[in-house]
Amino acid sequence: MTLLDLLKLMKRHWKLMVVLPVVCAIACAGVLLVMPKTYSATATVSVSAEPGGIGGVAEGVASEVSGQTGLEVTAKANTTAKTVAITAEGGDGSACVNAVNDTAEKTKAKSASLYDKVAVQVAKASSASDISPSLPKYVAVAILAGLFIAICLIVVIDMFRAPVHSAEEAEEVSGAPALGYAGSPDGGRRLLANVSFAAGTDARVVCIVPVGSAVDAERVCEELAMAAATAPQQSAVRPRFRPTNPLSAGVDAAYAARNSDATIVVVREWLDSAPDLASTVRELKLAGVEPAGLALISEGKGGRKAKAERKAGRKGGAGRHAGAGR
Repeated sequence: MTLLDLLKLMKRHWKLMVVLPVVCAIACAGVLLVMPKTYSATATVSVSAEPGGIGGVAEGVASEVSGQTGLEVTAKANTTAKTVAITAEGGDGSACVNAVNDTAEKTKAKSASLYDKVAVQVAKASSASDISPSLPKYVAVAILAGLFIAICLIVVIDMFRAPVHSAEEAEEVSGAPALGYAGSPDGGRRLLANVSFAAGTDARVVCIVPVGSAVDAERVCEELAMAAATAPQQSAVRPRFRPTNPLSAGVDAAYAARNSDATIVVVREWLDSAPDLASTVRELKLAGVEPAGLALISEGKGGRKAKAERKAGRKGGAGRHAGAGR
């Protein structure tokens, strides 16, 4: 898959690309809003000599205070600055301030008895700062994570569905030339010309076999017939275009193709799968029919209209069945 294919795939699944990041962002924001806040307070113990020994004292005191208060109290010595930073983290800011100040005072008292020649000073904490996760930051990360998950998901879906992405891929899979797109701005004249060239000037009946939907074959036939009605007559015989059901619905299409002078296969980009296209061509060849070419339908070239017509056809068919039941 090329980068252009990935961009087209993302465009086709734009709803998922929007919804999943939004859902991730809302979920992340909800979790952060209900989570209790976390506070941190720091007191500093300054010494006149190497703070290694006093740092060990501070760590012991911090462990005791942590067990008594349930807060996370730690001590870290800085040999360059000759200081010991005592930090407490927890859900209560005042408790954190009291814990670090208590730890610093106890460290000073124990150090004075152990190291009588070392001067120890304490800079107490006056307040605690809020160190809870940043809502904007984590929501942005959640959006990026949602985008990544969405891209991975649509790529996996595309791998399982294996749709035909382009005319070049359709030609490679089928071995037949792409003759053009239905729904082009020229009203199908270019497609008609290429179909006529591929079918031959003596072709009286051209069979149109869809890979996925009979409505697509009917639409291509209508477009070719309208283009033929307005195009200059190139031969004494004006071909008749005959739509069929897909071969997946039965073998009638194979018999119709065998009894026709030429056969065109209709492929919908991004909707019909490459295995289905290969299967259609293989069954036609088993019937002794070599497809003259491919007529493609793309959402960007009239495919949306075809999709609407397929829906209308399904609704109309349902209405007819209901009427017959009554």
